[in-house]
Amino acid sequence: MSGKFKARLIAIPKVPKKEGSDEFVEYSKFTLNKRYRVYSIHTQPDYTDFLVADNNGVFLWISTAVFKK
Repeated sequence: MSGKFKARLIAIPKVPKKEGSDEFVEYSKFTLNKRYRVYSIHTQPDYTDFLVADNNGVFLWISTAVFKK
């Protein structure tokens, strides 16, 4: 991919605290409505993953699947 690609985070991604748990915790430290640079994109028919760096500079894959209920 050429050029710059940025995405605005509109919801803090959360993951289950433990496998099978109904309790969720934030997936790293992100700021809502901040624009994050996207370093890579991976797509499948039912989801898209974005590689971004969080507020601490740690690279993480953010999946659109985590926003589905």
